[in-house]
Amino acid sequence: VTADHKRTIAGLSALGIGPWRIYTCGPHNTTAQTYHRQSSNFTLKFCYAAITPNDPSSMIYEVIQPISGPTIFQGFLDKQGEGIHHIAYDCNGISMEERVQGFKERGFECVQSGKWMVGGVSEFAFFENPTQGP
Repeated sequence: VTADHKRTIAGLSALGIGPWRIYTCGPHNTTAQTYHRQSSNFTLKFCYAAITPNDPSSMIYEVIQPISGPTIFQGFLDKQGEGIHHIAYDCNGISMEERVQGFKERGFECVQSGKWMVGGVSEFAFFENPTQGP
């Protein structure tokens, strides 16, 4: 998570990471936006670079900059400053409903979610471990 995606990407690019794909996720292209289970409008910059470009199984670097609205990312910046926020993973075809239910059964709470409508529908959800906090 960063306060300035351009600065962060420039630093990572100097290390040989890239090329980067940069997207804006906001009310104009993202539906069902929630923050702590409440409907909420937010805008984020999502930036992606694969460790091995053109390899669909490659690990992905993700840089997120909160732009507006309430987000767990802005809360992270305010509390801790820039840094590593989360680890994401593909659930290999498991539906979003099953994923959310599995996390709930393990005591995790969904703290941010939405349906990004770019190149199809990409649902996302971020969970908080109640023993660890945000």
